[in-house]
Amino acid sequence: MLVTVADPKSRRRLAEKIIVAGGSFARLYERSEFSFPGVSIGAGTVVSPTYIGPNTMLGKHVQVMPMCSIGHDVVIADYVTLTLCPSCTVSGYVVIEEEVFVGAGAIIVNGNLGRPLIVGAGAKISAGAVVTKSIPPNASVAGNPARPLRDLVRARERRATPKPEIYDEP
Repeated sequence: MLVTVADPKSRRRLAEKIIVAGGSFARLYERSEFSFPGVSIGAGTVVSPTYIGPNTMLGKHVQVMPMCSIGHDVVIADYVTLTLCPSCTVSGYVVIEEEVFVGAGAIIVNGNLGRPLIVGAGAKISAGAVVTKSIPPNASVAGNPARPLRDLVRARERRATPKPEIYDEP
């Protein structure tokens, strides 16, 4: 069985109910013709046609939609969703913690061996965001570079506040 609800928290709840009822979960890419070197894929994970680089681990009940690219040395924890095209890109010493939702076209890159880029548990990354620095748990980010939504709203409000006009009176 596979649970394919996009929302990570809802997917977790449904999967836990299935486990309690005695159900089990399939893995896409279990067959040898779909194996990748140095890649592990957890139970209940759905990986649509995509590139997955070496030394990559996908946890349980992860959803990787078509055209996403997962490069080298990436760890994706349980119940993460990488949404569909335009493609998401995750590469280069990145750790995505549990229940993260990554919007269409988001890019998460630029970790390094000694200090991986970490996307905290429960974070939401908006479509088209470019993440080059770690994101705290439960944060919602957007933009290029990715910033907390609250920061983006404040910046927009500052730009939208009309400046008082100065009139010269005769």
